[in-house]
Amino acid sequence: MAPGYACLGMGFVEDEIWQKCSQKPIAWSRYIDDILDLWPYEPISFKILLKILNNLYLGELEFTSEFAYREITFLDLRISPNARGFLETDLFVKPSFKNLHLEYDSYHSKHDTLDNIA
Repeated sequence: MAPGYACLGMGFVEDEIWQKCSQKPIAWSRYIDDILDLWPYEPISFKILLKILNNLYLGELEFTSEFAYREITFLDLRISPNARGFLETDLFVKPSFKNLHLEYDSYHSKHDTLDNIA
């Protein structure tokens, strides 16, 4: 139930943010607590927004940010504008990703299933 509560909580936070801020992004997308927005104003105004956000819920929530002009990663996406000005996406794999999985037929102990419970 945690993701559901996180989404509800962030929805309330967003309502409060947009009531207190005069400048709003062109686009605002959120997946649980990860947010991607397109900020059309000067970078200094984004820093001011970030300060406002962090003062709203002092000690309870902390907003961090990455700011980029040409390319940014969001979750498992690399997002960048193409020559025509449209956004393109590509798969982003974190450098720490090792792709380590247990083989199905390995000698790892079997997990309980409903069939195994007596």
